[in-house]
Amino acid sequence: KLNFYVKNGEEFEFAMMFTEELKQAPTVTIAGRNLEMTLNEKVKAEESKYLYEGTFIIPAEEAELAEGTLEIKVSNIVDFAGNVMEDNIQTPTSNGRIVIYDKTNPEATKVLIQNNTEPGASQTHAKEGSKIWVYAVFNEKLSVEPEFTIAGQKATIVQRENGEDKNQTWYKYAAEVVMTEDMEEGNIPFTISGYKDLAGNEGAKVEKTTDGSNIIFDKTNPTVTLKDARGKVLESNKIYSFDVYAYIEDDSDCTILLNGEEYKNGSKIWERQEHELVVTDAAGN
Repeated sequence: KLNFYVKNGEEFEFAMMFTEELKQAPTVTIAGRNLEMTLNEKVKAEESKYLYEGTFIIPAEEAELAEGTLEIKVSNIVDFAGNVMEDNIQTPTSNGRIVIYDKTNPEATKVLIQNNTEPGASQTHAKEGSKIWVYAVFNEKLSVEPEFTIAGQKATIVQRENGEDKNQTWYKYAAEVVMTEDMEEGNIPFTISGYKDLAGNEGAKVEKTTDGSNIIFDKTNPTVTLKDARGKVLESNKIYSFDVYAYIEDDSDCTILLNGEEYKNGSKIWERQEHELVVTDAAGN
């Protein structure tokens, strides 16, 4: 069967061909509404065929028509000799089509943003080179795929999945952008737009995740300042014969290691040896 989708503001043709002319046009109802049928005189004259046809119009502001399959009933089929054809339901039609009415705009039921750079990557922060994915899941098949932007850049769809092989109605898309130095720091914005369902209804633009999550883009390396006991600023990669103190500006969410062990911001470094101080922020800078 071939599904044929219609939405508000559209119309479609219904036609029936008979081997002889009828006493009157057949009575046709679609979803309980009468459809005026007329004989196509041109086809009759040129081809000696008897084609009855009508146009079913769905107003742009239609509110009462029930969504789903539109049942087509045909009755009062009588020829000039008085022979009557049995009333019938043309759902599907003789060419195998089922007309489905859908007035509801498609909607993303789940939207997520993820740092997909590597296993274990931070899901709250990203840095230059991070691969950011945005996922969108829909509960109906689309005729037009969504367009994604991430951090102001057009994103490439890298994943398409659905549950059809499991008789499930979900359709997932994922798009990716690699973060670059010219992008603005802060919460990474994204948009999902332009998607349409099989009837042609267009969904609203999406700019937020469904779980409230976001990822912060941070391309700035942590700032480390070395000082002596009196507060004089020192140079790194130098040899000093006195105690040194390391200060990390904005050490929130930073991992600070001195010679591979946890170091408290601003504490004294006094051992007479070469020291390695490594500061990594939440984004991995």
